Amino acid sequence: MKETTLKYKPSFPIQIEFIRNKDDVGKTLFKQLNRNGNVCLFSRTYVDTGKLLGYETVVVKLVKAGTLTRGGQTVESDYESYPGGKSFGQYGFFTSSIDRANELFNEMVVKQKNKLLDLNDENEVEETYDIPTQSFTRVEFATFNCLPPLNATNILKHMENDGLIKRVGFKPNKIGKPSPIYSKV
Repeated sequence: MKETTLKYKPSFPIQIEFIRNKDDVGKTLFKQLNRNGNVCLFSRTYVDTGKLLGYETVVVKLVKAGTLTRGGQTVESDYESYPGGKSFGQYGFFTSSIDRANELFNEMVVKQKNKLLDLNDENEVEETYDIPTQSFTRVEFATFNCLPPLNATNILKHMENDGLIKRVGFKPNKIGKPSPIYSKV
């Protein structure tokens, strides 16, 4: 397997230690225990008592200079961002067990390495995605590749147009239209 190397470093990498009041549980010290590429393992400890709360395994996101924020401001320097609460279950996981945290870390490192990022001469990013061996829906493809489901829609269209996958049926949903089911060609 090819080793993923970061050819681009942000101006402001995620801090190795920081204090936040995430999840309204009180001030918590986040301490980075391990990092591989953009996958990090943090311990969470209550600042007031020193009691260990648990561990978080996360995929940090690079926010590039020039990106517009929700408030309409422009990001001035590149920085790495810790995933928000709504991203947990996809880009972050919490556990009270260090063994499970290490398992999640290793699984996420493999998934991120399977999404090899190569920068070509024009600095355009080319991403590769894993295609499940069994039939799958858009949401299953997104989960399999650690993507937001909305991003998977366009990727699947391109893959279908390129002849990498084909539609093999539809899965009924409780609400709305049925979901297309895809299969590797």
